[in-house]
Amino acid sequence: MFKPSGLFHNILQQLKQVDLRPVQKIEYTFDPFHRSSKDVRNFMYYFSAPKIRDTNYKCAFKTNIVSDNSEPEIQCQLGKILRLIQLIDVSFSN
Repeated sequence: MFKPSGLFHNILQQLKQVDLRPVQKIEYTFDPFHRSSKDVRNFMYYFSAPKIRDTNYKCAFKTNIVSDNSEPEIQCQLGKILRLIQLIDVSFSN
């Protein structure tokens, strides 16, 4: 049996605490050829896990793939408030 350790273990522990109840919509926008697009794709992968999606069935996920070499973006709509999180050179490794 696989036992996660180190950074991977820490990520899994944090994901267990994710709750999407206040989130109405998550919108991902990225250029697949941009150097930071892997981070957004990893975020999409982890947040689309069934255990996380089950915390809010009404939360909508939308993916926009562009070809303009723009920075990846993740927009989370919380109720009527729009929050913008820009991922710039985010790395999951130390």
